[in-house]
Amino acid sequence: HAHLSFDTIESGSWWTSNLNPGSVNCPVVVSSVALKALSEAHRDALLSSVDAALDHYVDYYNNNTMSEWEPALSERGIAVLTLREDIIADIRNEVAAPAAAAWIAEHSARGLPVQEIYDIVIETLEGGS
Repeated sequence: HAHLSFDTIESGSWWTSNLNPGSVNCPVVVSSVALKALSEAHRDALLSSVDAALDHYVDYYNNNTMSEWEPALSERGIAVLTLREDIIADIRNEVAAPAAAAWIAEHSARGLPVQEIYDIVIETLEGGS
């Protein structure tokens, strides 16, 4: 959590348990130009390490970073608020959906496959894959 790394947690008095705009995806990216420039052996080594690297990342995040989060909130007396589902639905419909539609329209016009990317992300977040 950036809130722990950058001490923003020190100025907070509340936190939402079910609205977490700080949890955007953390992609792992590789330049396709650089990847193509690698020898076959190096490219195979890199690509074959992806699953182990992601497993380590997720394990470390869950067991180290996240294990510190709730105790850090508690130590600082930060209240944990849980928003009602109807409020979350309103935020999705009135804020997130129009922002997503604008982003999809803008980047689709540039020829990027953003609708597919968006659909994959939403499906993954909803537990579909």
